[in-house]
Amino acid sequence: TSTHARVDRNAQVGQGGSHNASLTVSATDTTVIKSGAGSVGIGVSGSGIGAGLDLGIVDKDTRAVIGQNALVTTTGMTSVTAASSEDLLSVSANAGIGGSGVGVAASASVEVLTTHTRAYIDSGAQVTQTGGVNIDAGDTMDLVMVAGSIGFGSSVGAGAAVTTLVHNDTVEAYIGSGAQVTTTAGAKNITVNAHSTETEVGIGAAGAGSSGSFAFAGAGVINVLDETTRAFVDRSATVNAGGNLTVHADDQTKFVSVAGNLAVSSGSAAGAGAAVAVVNKHTDAYIESGVSSTVGGNIDVKASSKETVTVIGAGISASGNVAVTVDAAVDVLNIDTRAF
Repeated sequence: TSTHARVDRNAQVGQGGSHNASLTVSATDTTVIKSGAGSVGIGVSGSGIGAGLDLGIVDKDTRAVIGQNALVTTTGMTSVTAASSEDLLSVSANAGIGGSGVGVAASASVEVLTTHTRAYIDSGAQVTQTGGVNIDAGDTMDLVMVAGSIGFGSSVGAGAAVTTLVHNDTVEAYIGSGAQVTTTAGAKNITVNAHSTETEVGIGAAGAGSSGSFAFAGAGVINVLDETTRAFVDRSATVNAGGNLTVHADDQTKFVSVAGNLAVSSGSAAGAGAAVAVVNKHTDAYIESGVSSTVGGNIDVKASSKETVTVIGAGISASGNVAVTVDAAVDVLNIDTRAF
């Protein structure tokens, strides 16, 4: 989806004898998806197979912009804001029961999210004599993913469950190159703020049982996140504030991943579980070279990033002969946070 709000390039707002009291350019995109997949396969005198996939693909572009070379004059606040949010629930639950054969169950929950959220005053635009300027871009993701499977067979039982999240997120708030942004005298602030929040719970649970020779249960939870959050004043811009100039970027990441498996057989049993997280984050707040600025108050440039990660891989195997369980929890975090 594309959600855009703009003052177009070369537009003139509040020019002439009377100026606008205020200007608000705002774009908001809210996504709420609750989805599930489930099946049960029962073979009373044979084999039973149950399989399900819950797949979600979301691609969003949300932006609010004052376009290139636009002329804007207001006596009050000029506000440019872009907000995007994703509230998602994905459940996949399946069972396979083989009364006199094989019972197999497989479940997968997969979410692929690509989001771009931008609020900016574009290059060459002039926003002058305003009562204050607020440029704010933010994205919030809340996601719960559950995959569960149970496989039971009189000869062989097998269950597999996997959740996978791929999240590519870019949030930017900025004043473009060569733009001129000026507030009136007094405590009239210019604020450039980019913020992103990711919260995810992923659970993969697999169970397998066999009254015969073999049972296998495998579970995986995979999270791959690529997060870019930037607030900046670009090269050669002119930014004059009667009050404060604030440039902030913040990214908060929190997720809980649990991969669990249980395998029970009168013969042999094996279980495997893996919870894997790969997180790449770039959080930047900066004022580029060549910027000209006169500020009546304070200049505050700050970048902050926080990661709260809980990853658990656990399993139990029990059998009358051989039982093996292998579980792993792997975190790979590449965090780059800069203010300059």
